[in-house]
Amino acid sequence: MAVLDEFIELRILVAALGEKPNAGWWESSFLGEIGVRYLSYAFPRAPELAAIQGAVEAARRVHDARIGTKGVTHLFRQSYEVELLILDHLKSNIDAIRNRMASVYSKPAACKSALEAIAGSPELGHEGPVLIGSLPGLPDTEGIRRMAAIYLGAINSGKVALPYFLSTP
Repeated sequence: MAVLDEFIELRILVAALGEKPNAGWWESSFLGEIGVRYLSYAFPRAPELAAIQGAVEAARRVHDARIGTKGVTHLFRQSYEVELLILDHLKSNIDAIRNRMASVYSKPAACKSALEAIAGSPELGHEGPVLIGSLPGLPDTEGIRRMAAIYLGAINSGKVALPYFLSTP
């Protein structure tokens, strides 16, 4: 799996697991079955993309409020160029997104299993903002795995952990 694919997968899994009906880290409920069905009235061509964008924005706001926005990147805050790349990737893979929404993203247990597959084992003991290191752009596979492990540890322990990187020019 390419780094961009892994990053997007982790982003959607954490966005789904952090929603109000699951871990309750942010006040959205877009990625569940009912949320997608509700959005299909306003966004009939791609309710799944609207659901993802809504959940990601809710997660971004929580991360930004706790971590800040200057000189940092995290799972839900990337450069403008990377965010456009992610959106283009989602749009061009809409059929795969629809299939994944039905089989994984709308089901918390399946999301957690997919997160475990990325993370390996959970990293326990983290709460609040967690500095991972410095990074000029998208994290590599190891950075993605580390973020997944931190999120998984937080979900398993009922805490909120928000991994982030210092952005470097």
